[in-house]
Amino acid sequence: TTEIYTLSLHDALPISMYLWWWAGILASIAFVAWLIPRSSTSLQLLALLLAPSMATTLWSGNLNALLIPLSAVLWWAGSRGKSNLAGFIVGVSTLLKLMPGMYLWWLILLGDRRGVRSVVVTVAAGLMLSVLGAGLAAHFQYLDVAAQANSVGLSGLSPVSIARTMGIGPPFAQWAPYGIVAVCAAEAWLMRLRPEWCFAACTVGVALGTPDLRIETLAWLLVAMVPFAAKRRR
Repeated sequence: TTEIYTLSLHDALPISMYLWWWAGILASIAFVAWLIPRSSTSLQLLALLLAPSMATTLWSGNLNALLIPLSAVLWWAGSRGKSNLAGFIVGVSTLLKLMPGMYLWWLILLGDRRGVRSVVVTVAAGLMLSVLGAGLAAHFQYLDVAAQANSVGLSGLSPVSIARTMGIGPPFAQWAPYGIVAVCAAEAWLMRLRPEWCFAACTVGVALGTPDLRIETLAWLLVAMVPFAAKRRR
């Protein structure tokens, strides 16, 4: 029975799904292989703690398996004056998953006008194509479904769940993720003259400022290590 089920599942999945899955695996492995040897001992210990999260992400086929390595490229592009590429990465990442949009704040604090303009152009073009393809009504339906999904069936790690456990009732519990984002945004502003710390603060906001925080989401914290690993390598 198990063999029949496995064969049926194998036949049911299109080749594009396998390509996506393998692309995520290879990108995640390349990211970790680059990060760990370049990190200090303390950062390597932190990476060890996050290893279960990254392992889950790597095999999941989730968007994070590609977006996390892509965010490492974002640091490289943004810190080396490749503004159009940095903005494009932020724009595409935001279209695919809203939270990486916080990196727009990093570009703003860097004073990277070309990068910010590239984000706006990329997001506008993506939304236009999406509306033309799926229609405006489908997007409003998506927002409604997303709002419902962010309030029910949440994991124990979710800021909303933690707030409820602490006795904070609605609607204030639902605001907990946005409170985290606000704190991280403020920290990024305080660190605006130190791009690596500013980037790290924005990354923490991306990782923790989501209503449905799960163990695999914590792998985003590895991206906060990227500026320090890259700096140490120079």
